[in-house]
Formats: sequence, C-alpha cells, structure tokens
Amino acid sequence: MNIQKSIRRPWFAVLCWILFAAGLLIQFQSPGLGVSEGKFIIPDRYTQTGSEFNPKKLVDQERRTQLISGILTPIGAIGLGFYYWRTLRGQNRKDRTRPTEQARIASEVKTN
Repeated sequence: MNIQKSIRRPWFAVLCWILFAAGLLIQFQSPGLGVSEGKFIIPDRYTQTGSEFNPKKLVDQERRTQLISGILTPIGAIGLGFYYWRTLRGQNRKDRTRPTEQARIASEVKTN
C-alpha cells in the first residue's frame, strides 16, 4: 500500500481535525491553575464557593488535562501537516512555473 494514497483519504483529515480540536477543547476546559515560583495558584472561583475542595484533586485534574491535551493536539497537528503536505508545499498547482517565469513568458508573448 502506498503511504501517499493512504494519507490522502478524507477520513484521515477529519480524524486529524477532531483530534486537534479535542485537544484544544480539553485545554480550554482545564481548571486553569497558574504557577508562580514553583507553586500552584488556585483561582478565586474555587475558594469563594464556601464549600471545601481538595487541592490535590484539582492539581491532579490539571496535570491529567495538560497531559491529554498535550498528546491530542500535536498528534492532530502533525497528522494535518502530513495530510496537507502537498498543498502547503504548493505541489497541487497544475501550473508549476514561478510567477517571475510567468511574467517573462507573458512579456515575450506580447512582444511577438
């Protein structure tokens, strides 16, 4: 099986976009803990509710979220890079001459 043909299938692009979007959505849904001087900063929305919360659980959730997002997003992006490789390199154009060559050819045609 030719790898070029297997990568150009439409389902591959859809899968890569889903992985990429899922990684970004997971990242946006994270608790949003900040880090300052090597310590986590708990957002005010967790401390103002009045109910008790477990900081260890919150930190574990943040780490898990970062890990999953850090895996899904690059996998999707690399897959999209492979899928759109020919487009990104400009190899899908039927006319592969450079614009300067096209201008030179057009000027020769006008003078003749």
